[in-house]
Amino acid sequence: MARKSGTGLSARDAVYVFGDEASRGDTPSIMSHFYVFDTRQGRTPVATRAHAVDWILRRTHRTPALRRRLHRVPGDLDYPYWVEAGIDPDHHIEFRRIGQTTRTHLHRLFEPPR
Repeated sequence: MARKSGTGLSARDAVYVFGDEASRGDTPSIMSHFYVFDTRQGRTPVATRAHAVDWILRRTHRTPALRRRLHRVPGDLDYPYWVEAGIDPDHHIEFRRIGQTTRTHLHRLFEPPR
């Protein structure tokens, strides 16, 4: 079986991936992050979507999880491994102006639909 190059998961991490999936009925987990910028502060505020995309893309080299995706081996005959993947800003980065808010309101904005 030919394997793409990538960084293999440890046995412990692979068990977590397999166990998490089994407990969800084959529904993949989704990792999500959000950043909140105070556009009134600083010399170069992140005030537009273009600023936000630029800010994120200039930092992706520091965070491997933002540049990689988990690749499963067919039939799970080996542990999954991380492969490099590009970031499509149109698909992965959302920009919203929200004004004054609370932590609870932020969580509600980004919770999955029911």
